[in-house]
Amino acid sequence: MTARRIEIHKLQKLVRLHREGERVRVVARLLGMGPNTERRYRAVLSQAGLLEGSADEMPSIEELKAAVKRYMPPKKAPQQQSTVEPWRVYIEARVGEGLKPGAIYHGLRAREPEFNGSRAAIKRMVATLLRERGLRPQDVAATAAAEPGRVAQVDFGYAGRLWDPEVRRQRRAWVFAMLLGYSSHLFAQVVFDESGETWLRLHEEAFRAFGGVPATILPDNLNTAVVREAFGVGEDSGLSRSYRELANHYGFTVDPTPPRALQWKGRIEAGLRYVRRSGLVGREGQDPGGVRAALGRWIAESAGARQHGDAARRPQEVFEAEEKERLRPLPPGACTSCCHDSMDVQSNPQGHGAAAGGLEHTERGVMDEIRVPS
Repeated sequence: MTARRIEIHKLQKLVRLHREGERVRVVARLLGMGPNTERRYRAVLSQAGLLEGSADEMPSIEELKAAVKRYMPPKKAPQQQSTVEPWRVYIEARVGEGLKPGAIYHGLRAREPEFNGSRAAIKRMVATLLRERGLRPQDVAATAAAEPGRVAQVDFGYAGRLWDPEVRRQRRAWVFAMLLGYSSHLFAQVVFDESGETWLRLHEEAFRAFGGVPATILPDNLNTAVVREAFGVGEDSGLSRSYRELANHYGFTVDPTPPRALQWKGRIEAGLRYVRRSGLVGREGQDPGGVRAALGRWIAESAGARQHGDAARRPQEVFEAEEKERLRPLPPGACTSCCHDSMDVQSNPQGHGAAAGGLEHTERGVMDEIRVPS
């Protein structure tokens, strides 16, 4: 409303200036209008016969509004019918299944000969459907509520390509992260594989870096750590023999994250994104030794010193003051019996470690010697 009143008052001034004989450019400058805007309104007022007359007798605001309404009607909005509207039901069903716009687009092209929509139209339709549906509880990865020393979350994530001096070429690298649930203090390390042996070794490195062991480890659903997937929150995951013995040696409980229960996933995925986008930024193609040293400095000087969470606390300070002393003490030595031929796990370039030909495991009461909380 304010913008319209100001415009109408400007039109009164425009009429007066033209009746006084001012030049067009001067009128536009005095009113703060562009030449095209001035020309457009001048044409409207001329059609309405309002530019003629004495400068002492100005047209009323109502007359000016009527002239603008008659000779400059508002433009009608273009038709907003989506080109993929005929496939809305199919798109909505696929969105409900968690598919992304690209997958929906390719699915429609494959199954619907008459489909001629674009990927951009699918993206707009999906965005509209998500806004209409609103945020659901299962869409949110809840923060793992934890007491000091109680929980740590672990996962592998892609780290880009680094220079491998042994083979003298760049290779795909991975970052392992362990995130303490209470303080959000972090351990991270880059490696060239996601093998079971590396998975176990990095647990031990993380424990030594923290100076203690969390009571419970929540691995994401990695094949290196989990023999079979758990298909729901209430079903236990069988643990590989090596991971079981590592847990027994260090005295921690393993709580495998069910792959489709987002409320169990916590913050580790966000932590990995933070490492990649901040700790590893600009490190592409570098030597892993230098990257590991830089990553250690970044954790100490940046990740650990940042103000984090709603309480804006610094993870390193919280860890030192409240969590470190609550960790379980380290055993006298490393786990010497934690690597077995039965855990034949190879690196999977498509994601997390996958078994070559399947994971071979023994039936020696795997679940009898490990505490898996319900």
